[in-house]
Amino acid sequence: MPATRLQHVVVVNEQSGAAWQAGHARIRDGRIVVPAAKPPAGFFDHPAATYRIEAVDGGNRSRRFPNCVLVERTATEYVFD
Repeated sequence: MPATRLQHVVVVNEQSGAAWQAGHARIRDGRIVVPAAKPPAGFFDHPAATYRIEAVDGGNRSRRFPNCVLVERTATEYVFD
């Protein structure tokens, strides 16, 4: 499904305003899954932080997901809800 594939993904820490150009992501089971890459140093240091994810979906529509929280972090992906 094109709407579940995201490109031009930017993850913004809503508290600090720091931005991470993550590149691409996908929506899986209602969560946004960003492949593991190198975010800016300290980007995920505060467990209570919320994130805004901005992207363009496969249908070429701008998408914005505010107030996301990091719910899982593995060696291969970051999962936001």
